[in-house]
Amino acid sequence: MTALDEATKRNGHAEPVTRAWDARLAAIEQRLVEIAETGEQRVAILRDAFADFTAAELAQRDGEIRTLKQRIAELERELEQKTAVDQRVHEIAMRLEERAAGRDEAKRGPPGLKGDKGDRGERGKNGITKILRQTVSIENWRVDTQAFTIAAELSDGSAMPVLNLRPLFESYHEQVS
Repeated sequence: MTALDEATKRNGHAEPVTRAWDARLAAIEQRLVEIAETGEQRVAILRDAFADFTAAELAQRDGEIRTLKQRIAELERELEQKTAVDQRVHEIAMRLEERAAGRDEAKRGPPGLKGDKGDRGERGKNGITKILRQTVSIENWRVDTQAFTIAAELSDGSAMPVLNLRPLFESYHEQVS
């Protein structure tokens, strides 16, 4: 066997060709195992980080929900108190009106005797009485999108009272939500 035969069988290395391939494949397999382990570690780290982030966000959301529920309960209590006060004020106002009506009736006393018929008045003017009707129409709408209000400007230059639409939109929003 010549040196050339020996070099071709061993691929120019001291080891035979099959051993060189086996060693190279073993090194590649070892690197793939390391990469797989590193990837699994990364996945585990990312999974843990995501779980921590999600837990923190959910805890914050739960805290905000708790706070909102408490505020809603406070507002409902305040509304009940205000409703009770409004009811009481209405009752007091009704009683005061009844007292005032009774007092006015008492001040007037009983109806008196019917008086004599008065003198006849002057005769009215001859001719047709003119009734002037002026038609007023809406010329323009003033819309305030920030306050949810509208007001009509009339053709005679006057303006209609402002119409607040916010309660209407809030009611609609509650019904469709």
